[in-house]
Amino acid sequence: MTEPIPRLPEGFTPLFEPAEIVGGRYEVVRLIGRGGFSQVYEVRDAEGHPFALKVLSLAKADENERKDARRLVREGRVLAQVRHPNLVRYERLDVDPETSRLYLVLELVEGMTLRRVIHERRLGLLEILDIGIGVAAGLGALHEQALIHRDIKPENLMVGSSSSSTVKILDLGLIKAQGVSQGTTRPLGTYLYMSPEALNSQDVTPSADVYSLGHTLYEMCAGEHAFTEAGHDNLGLAQAEVIVKHVTDRFVVCPLSERLDHFP
Repeated sequence: MTEPIPRLPEGFTPLFEPAEIVGGRYEVVRLIGRGGFSQVYEVRDAEGHPFALKVLSLAKADENERKDARRLVREGRVLAQVRHPNLVRYERLDVDPETSRLYLVLELVEGMTLRRVIHERRLGLLEILDIGIGVAAGLGALHEQALIHRDIKPENLMVGSSSSSTVKILDLGLIKAQGVSQGTTRPLGTYLYMSPEALNSQDVTPSADVYSLGHTLYEMCAGEHAFTEAGHDNLGLAQAEVIVKHVTDRFVVCPLSERLDHFP
């Protein structure tokens, strides 16, 4: 089973249509994802090999576009440098001559995001262990190179469609080298999974990724985020409230033992 085509908002215009050729070599099959600064397409090369092609949404030469371009280039360079079974495989970073858009070609991972898996069913204990170990191994490969992902969450983890496949860490757009300034005082990442030091715009270490993985593991076990009160969907939290829950010790996470009645 594969991730379904994302629901598109009214007025959304894909950058490429099926059968269009990107970079003179990749034929577009379909749109498979969209984010804050990019769109992702399933494409095939001349030999019919499938890939994922990530392309910048903006084409204007303004500061936002340059920032997004730097993120995409950084993601491509890191994936080219760090090869690991639990990291999506790098293929190519180039510019489409027809549209002048920067694009990144990656391994196409068949399966579903962990977010969708959690939404559709409860995971078994062995499944949770396999996924957790795989993500930890992929992060370990990054951390050995003093690189911090900074956006580990269920949406950025792809669970393979077969029992023999491995979980893949996706979207390295926010990755940074440890000790290097991020160039902004604004917290970067996803609030519900960010560590207290990241939310406080402090310099982060690999432990920030471990913290995010911890929240993800909790969610895999419980079927809901640690900040969700048992039996209530209260994740429509204001960012300020999320920050308070993360950085103060006044918030007590519901013990997992109270949410694991589905385990034998």
